[in-house]
Parts: sequence; structure tokens; C-alpha cells
Amino acid sequence: MTMSWWRWTQPETIINRNERSGGEERMPRVYLSRRSKIWTERVRIGSDYLVRVAPLYVFTGVGMALYFASQGAGRMTWPFAAGVARLSIVLVLGGYWIHAAHGSLAGLFWVVAVSQIAFGSINAFAMANRLTFKGSGTGHLREVESLS
Repeated sequence: MTMSWWRWTQPETIINRNERSGGEERMPRVYLSRRSKIWTERVRIGSDYLVRVAPLYVFTGVGMALYFASQGAGRMTWPFAAGVARLSIVLVLGGYWIHAAHGSLAGLFWVVAVSQIAFGSINAFAMANRLTFKGSGTGHLREVESLS
């Protein structure tokens, strides 16, 4: 049995066959990346986002790690508040920046960056001050101990 499906899974084969059949409208990403100046604008916007926001993903990573640790302990008040704060910052400040101040997209990226800092910092503060975990028999452990 030959594997004729294999040649259809190769991206270059799909693109070439699509172009020969006049199917550019069926593959807009490929069409735009090859034939349009819009692609350079997309790359510029993506680069701007990564330059401003990506270095601060460490705050999101710390916040998520502490979020899941708190979830395992059954103490979700502070991590939930941190998530609400992050969402609120993006909605309120981002909405103000775009609609009222008529700010740039780069400014919106800074608002997202600030929300990431807030998310990680709130979770780290709660963990450092032992606001997330109280005693050794909290959360799920308390339920297990009461069953035995």
C-alpha cells in the first residue's frame, strides 16, 4: 500500500496545488504572507507585543504556579482575586486607553504587561505572607482527616 496521503500533508505540496487551482482565497494566511504588505504589519505588531509583554511572562508563570498550588490546598481566595485584578486592569485601563485616550496599540501592550505584573505579584505576596496556606490541615487535607 502506498502512502499517497503523505504528499497531501506536506505544506509545500498543499500550497502549490492550491495556487495552481486558483484557490488563494481558501488559504488567506498563505496568500497574505506571500503576496501582501499586510504581512509585514502583522509581524511588526507581533514583535511589538513580544518586546513589551513577553519579558513579563515570568510574572504570569509564577502567578499560575502559585494559583495551582493554592488550588491543591483548597485556598483560592487570593489567587482568584489576583485573576480578577488582572482581568479588571486589562478591561478598565485597556478600555480607557483605547476608547477615551485614543492610545496606541503599544500602550495597550503595556497595560497587558502591568496586568501580568499585578497577577504574579498578588499571588507571590499572598504566598509570602502565608495568606494562601493556613496551618497544615487546610483544604482537602482537612476533609481527608475528617473521614478517617
